Amino acid sequence: MKNILFVCTGNTCRSSMAEAMLKDMTDDGEFNIYSRGVAAIDGTDASKQAIRVLDSMGIDMRSHKAKSLTKKDVEKADIILTMTTNHKSLVLNLYPEAKNKLYTLKEYANKDININDILDEINEIYKSINQKRAHLMEQRKGEIRKLQQRKRKLLKEIERIDIELKDWERDIEGELEDQKAKITKLQSKIPSLDIKDPFGQPTSVYEKSAEEIKETLEKVVKNLKE
Repeated sequence: MKNILFVCTGNTCRSSMAEAMLKDMTDDGEFNIYSRGVAAIDGTDASKQAIRVLDSMGIDMRSHKAKSLTKKDVEKADIILTMTTNHKSLVLNLYPEAKNKLYTLKEYANKDININDILDEINEIYKSINQKRAHLMEQRKGEIRKLQQRKRKLLKEIERIDIELKDWERDIEGELEDQKAKITKLQSKIPSLDIKDPFGQPTSVYEKSAEEIKETLEKVVKNLKE
């Protein structure tokens, strides 16, 4: 039986909701599911908004009490799912030995998406843009230099020369638009790896957070059973 650990800040909102929802989504005894907070105050109740939102989903988490993350919790876990990349970094700094079982919740849910490959491709396009920009600037440097000299000598023409310089820059950037568009498209494929913190916000924000956790957990359950 796999031990699944959820981690957030205070263990009163996101990780506690994730724990309760995953328990509701899986069969008894299928997984051992628990949650902790990196800055939790032990014994604190779940937030009223979190309880209210899960009530509306037919899940009772009134008995939840916050617990702070310990080394024993980390050692026990087979999979650690944090609510944000910052939580992941904090856990990794405290317990580097957990590296191979540590993910953000959304990272694990979308583990079939190779983010590193996308980032590598983006970096390659950036390199290409920089090289092409340097080449285009080299091709036009003579004209640009002439315009700059005229600017110094002919103060009355400063405004016109500035316009011409901006035209050159606009032309150069225009020739890079296709590659910059590719970067934007690739970046859109990278999912956000954080679950937004609803702490101190209205119930509507908790509802959105709970829905986000639920949708992500559905993917997590599928991955856990593979």
